[in-house]
Amino acid sequence: MFFASTVRNCAHLKTRLKTHGKLLLVVDQPATIGALPVTVARTEDVAVSYLPELALRAIADRHEGEARADARDAAIIAEAGMLDAARPARAA
Repeated sequence: MFFASTVRNCAHLKTRLKTHGKLLLVVDQPATIGALPVTVARTEDVAVSYLPELALRAIADRHEGEARADARDAAIIAEAGMLDAARPARAA
């Protein structure tokens, strides 16, 4: 798994992913763990959306398994972005 924990890693990840088309960053915690990727995405003109906890849980309820796990939550957040369940993030 690739963790975007530094500005350099975030920029590298964006460059790799941009070869696949237009990017959308969807985060569930924009002010905490998602703050760095959100900041880098905005400087790189990548669209940013926020997935509220209630929307995340509603989508999670449709998936098997009850344990909260990073990989499972990441897949659910990605699905929400594709379903347009996330809302545009406000500028900090």
